[in-house]
Amino acid sequence: MQRHRLTHVMQAVTFMPVIVIIGAAMAGCSTAPLGGTTWRAERIVTGESPEFREMVVEFRRSGRLVTTTRLVDGSTEVNDQERFSVSGGLLRIVGPDRSFDAMYRLEEDGDMLSMVSWDFFAVFRRHGGR
Repeated sequence: MQRHRLTHVMQAVTFMPVIVIIGAAMAGCSTAPLGGTTWRAERIVTGESPEFREMVVEFRRSGRLVTTTRLVDGSTEVNDQERFSVSGGLLRIVGPDRSFDAMYRLEEDGDMLSMVSWDFFAVFRRHGGR
């Protein structure tokens, strides 16, 4: 049931009806165009309801991904243990506990970032200056 719901979400987004992720496609990857940008989560759709008030992700030019999450109890968690790389429209995130690939798209004005994988769909708005 969950996979059907995610497939429906993926088809509703104008990426592709079917996503085929090939690890070899990441050869020759870089951090551009996401490196040096910061984004605030606008919407995240997963099989479970996210338990946070705010999430900000920072894609550093070095390839480090820093996620700052403000939880519903007011506390803040910072995860700086993940790395990312970009190849074409494919974003790869690798950390000590998880690794995944997602298709991503920057809107024409560059202020919105959409991501979709088999496990989630997310929309982010650019945070801070360009």
